[in-house]
Amino acid sequence: MFKTVFIVIMLIFSLPALSVNKLGRLGLGITNHLENDLQAFSMKIQKSRTMAIGGHLGIQADSSNSLYAVGGKLYRMIYEEPQLEFYTALEASLFTYISLDDETTQGYHLQGLFGSEFHLQGVESIGFSFEFGLGLSRAGDDVVLKTLGHNIIQSAVHFYL
Repeated sequence: MFKTVFIVIMLIFSLPALSVNKLGRLGLGITNHLENDLQAFSMKIQKSRTMAIGGHLGIQADSSNSLYAVGGKLYRMIYEEPQLEFYTALEASLFTYISLDDETTQGYHLQGLFGSEFHLQGVESIGFSFEFGLGLSRAGDDVVLKTLGHNIIQSAVHFYL
């Protein structure tokens, strides 16, 4: 009986050691949830156990139009498991898009999100995210408030250096 209790106690105290330590590690990857449907380079860095910052940049240029999306994101960790973390996030983006009359127009997008990033055991350097929440967009004269749901590929995939 003593041996079983000792093993259970040791397992409980060793669980934090199994979690993915991303403190100070830079995550580089992709995101695809932008309002103008651009794919963008994404970065994320864990500044403390509870806070992380991120950003994204996407561009598309041809002979007739130049589109971009640039933004930043602030993450607040709310719960951790060994291969998974839950967070809230605030994101702000500026972007351009092609309007219905073929004009390049600028807009902005604000999001309040809940999300999760998970890592496969043995492949802790790759993080897959999904997010959901509310978004407010202004594109030209249109202002839109909508619910959001970003799956794993749309939200982000990061490789942590």
